[in-house]
Amino acid sequence: MMKKLLLTLVLLVALVGMAQAELIFSDDFESYSEGATPDWYNPKGDVTVAIDDGSVFESENQYVHINDPGTQTTVLREHLWYHVGTDYPSNTFATLSFDINEPDDNGGASFYVKLTDGTGSNWLNPSSASVSFLNGSISANGQTASYSLDMPHHIDIVVNMTGASGSYSGTTLQSYRYDVWVDGQLVFANVDFDGAATQILGINFATASTGSQLMNLDNVEFRDEIFVGEDPRAASNPDPASLQEDVPLTKALSWEAGIDPDTGNYVDVSEYHVYIASILDINELADPNLLVTYPANIISDVVAETGSNGGSWTPPAGLLARDNIYAWRVDEKLTDGTILTGANWGFSTVLSIPDLNAALPEDAVVGVGEDAELTVEATNPFTGDSSGLSYQWMYSADGVTYSPVGTNSPVMAITDAQVADQGYYYCDVTIDSNSETVSSKIALLVVKQALAHWTMDQDDFVNGQYVDIVGTYSTEPNSAPTFVTGAGPDEPALGAAVINPDSFAAIGTWNPLESTGQMTISAWLKWDGTIGEYGNDILSKGDGWGADIMMWAFKVRGVSGGNAGVWFYSQPDYGIRVSGLLPEQVWTHICLAFDSGQARLYADGELVATRNNFALGTDTESSLKLGGGAAFPGAMDEVMIHNYAMSADDVAALYYETSQEALCLYPPSIDLNDDCRVDLTDFAVLAQNWLECGMVPTCLP
Repeated sequence: MMKKLLLTLVLLVALVGMAQAELIFSDDFESYSEGATPDWYNPKGDVTVAIDDGSVFESENQYVHINDPGTQTTVLREHLWYHVGTDYPSNTFATLSFDINEPDDNGGASFYVKLTDGTGSNWLNPSSASVSFLNGSISANGQTASYSLDMPHHIDIVVNMTGASGSYSGTTLQSYRYDVWVDGQLVFANVDFDGAATQILGINFATASTGSQLMNLDNVEFRDEIFVGEDPRAASNPDPASLQEDVPLTKALSWEAGIDPDTGNYVDVSEYHVYIASILDINELADPNLLVTYPANIISDVVAETGSNGGSWTPPAGLLARDNIYAWRVDEKLTDGTILTGANWGFSTVLSIPDLNAALPEDAVVGVGEDAELTVEATNPFTGDSSGLSYQWMYSADGVTYSPVGTNSPVMAITDAQVADQGYYYCDVTIDSNSETVSSKIALLVVKQALAHWTMDQDDFVNGQYVDIVGTYSTEPNSAPTFVTGAGPDEPALGAAVINPDSFAAIGTWNPLESTGQMTISAWLKWDGTIGEYGNDILSKGDGWGADIMMWAFKVRGVSGGNAGVWFYSQPDYGIRVSGLLPEQVWTHICLAFDSGQARLYADGELVATRNNFALGTDTESSLKLGGGAAFPGAMDEVMIHNYAMSADDVAALYYETSQEALCLYPPSIDLNDDCRVDLTDFAVLAQNWLECGMVPTCLP
């Protein structure tokens, strides 16, 4: 049922888009700088883009201001020329739409709108100069109507070149005729034009050669179908918004009154009529006559409360049903008796499926042997709570193939977690009464582990390889290193490796991020004071410099104040670049934690830099190297890669393992002697300073 309804909604959106016709050309003038001339064919005269402060078209946007002093034959002339039969329509319907605002200090020349057939002739109106605007009067082939000055107006010119009459929006348009709509109202019907021309090849906005003329123009659109903008006087701003989903069955429907284009105020409404229908055929919503042509489908026709600014109506209990799409409309009866028909709006009601907390389950990171819980929260729409629901958890080691796991519970409990428990989990939640099922988001359970650990001790350099003491990534350098005393008080005399020049160790194409998307790289480094032109690798994954041949590089690079910097970056991303971290000939612990695009760099257990939204290179099959870029300049010790992004506490603990130095990450607020604890010494400091005063000029007794 749910899949069918969602498909219906997708088709419904597509239908509404089709009802608006295909847009061939448009220009809202937003792409130009202020004062520029639009990049149309052969613009002439003072035609410049202006910025609206909201006083011209009642919105902050850009428009074209046309200022004709009466010296140009054509101020704005735009023709969009294409080959016949390609972009511009022939033997069909077409609509030219635009917005205008004529200032009240206008001159005596008309502003013309012309459509041409490519021969240079204006054929919309064979007896005069097409549709014209002057001092609040619109004219077409001898017909005239009025509009307000200093107010925005929307114009639609619908042309029929089909050779046969056609009906739309309650009117019939004869062949080789055109209709003119102003603000959603038909003002000129079936205006004659030259039937010998059957294809539109040019659009022209122009002013006359005599007299001056001011006009503002915006939102020019040309379609190969019928399109008529909504009447601004009709009811607007529906709540729920059109095509809104999951509307409660008790939702009150509300709307705003339309706007009178002559005054800019709400229209005077005496009463509202609300129509609502269950949509049985998705094509019905696109039919402007839906709630008139098919009264058998109308559920309710009521008069709602009135108000100068709008109204509301609450459907009676039981009227709306789950899993349905509804069309509704509000007609306004004005105080002068005029009925303004509203547009069709649509919404879908809440579905008969479980309502899940979209944020759950959350990812979890646990150590080996620790317990973990993944949780979902779901509500049965029929009961309003979690009763009547069943749960089935699913597990996948690779995120591709899933199998059932766990019990019928909103909680997936993993006790004594092991590496085999690591992977991807989600939960299928089912309503027992109708078997409708919804799947939760997928969560990743990471079981903390070291993926690789190279001690760099001489004792762990066996058969010409650095032995990986926790994994399968033992690796052979290009040449044998020399060994020196390692970092930390307990490191053996030959517990660190000095990598020879031009030597590195290739570890194959292994991608440490593959299983979890997270990693932590850590190493003790003793920099010897030299540096390569492009830095030297601690660890890197790449076969060169390019987004498609690398993933990341973790380097010593850049010297500042006599200390070396540490960089973590990729070809597509600047990454983290911190100067002055490595003093010469001093052991320093460097740690890089990465998770979901966030990289954090630590030095001697303390956070020194963070980069969010870090972009990796894309070559997951590129080479992983230990050392490189002319080899690491100095000694390396305890190089490790973990499968998770370590927290600050984790990094501090890792630093302590070798250094035997504890870090004060969370100093107590009343630690008065800065030893990261509160004891009698702090009390003695407090007593010694008791009643001391630091106020100026004096303390009160």
